[in-house]
Amino acid sequence: MKRMLMLICAAGLAGLSRAALVENFQSYQTGNLGVTASPPWTSVNNPTSSNVLIAEEQGNRYFAYFAPTTSVIRGGSRPVAPIEDASTAATLFLRFYAETDTFNHAFGLSSNASPIAFGDMNVMMRVNAGLFDVRSGGVFLPGVAIQPQTWYNVWAVINQSADAFDVYLTSGSAGAGEADKVASGAAFRVGTTNPLVSFVALVQGYTGAQAANKVRLDDIYLFEGVVLTNPIPEPAAVSLLALGSLLLRKRK
Repeated sequence: MKRMLMLICAAGLAGLSRAALVENFQSYQTGNLGVTASPPWTSVNNPTSSNVLIAEEQGNRYFAYFAPTTSVIRGGSRPVAPIEDASTAATLFLRFYAETDTFNHAFGLSSNASPIAFGDMNVMMRVNAGLFDVRSGGVFLPGVAIQPQTWYNVWAVINQSADAFDVYLTSGSAGAGEADKVASGAAFRVGTTNPLVSFVALVQGYTGAQAANKVRLDDIYLFEGVVLTNPIPEPAAVSLLALGSLLLRKRK
């Protein structure tokens, strides 16, 4: 099913310049990230445990991560097409899902090819204690309440030349609009003139049951320019593609 979604998505994005699927996790076996997805993924402080893994539900595979203690960082990173310092508009899209309570699950982009710490993140967003919030310089902006067991869409529109970004948040299959903007002109956590070259996800600490503090990430895209359409098609589009395929087989 997910491969069918990607085919529809590719057709819909054909007119966009430098639209790129970074990762949908379907090509990996389930298990520890550092074992099943390396390369291109690099596991952060997690060589053999199940704190960072590729998991699956109803045929959909995704990245999931949680912390084993309150004192260690776990996560993963992978290369992306560079966003150069001269770029004034690039868009990072991804989806996230909080299974239950969560604590300090951050994700975003880094100019470091091998990020291992929160301070390595330039574009930084976070799921934390029932909120989605955005890092702006040295502080987190006021968060937006999110519901567990719900997939959310995030667009980060990045002005690399100004070390700033806007963030939009929705659920469902529609694109984003001005009403969905949850951060405007957020500053990079760390300013840089180097290109952004890595996607990174990190977590430290937990509340309640350890393994229950798990966040899923999926369908990571990187676009040139401001792109607020949703690259994941609506279920109706999938049904139409399936019907068309069936009709073609009958004609043959």
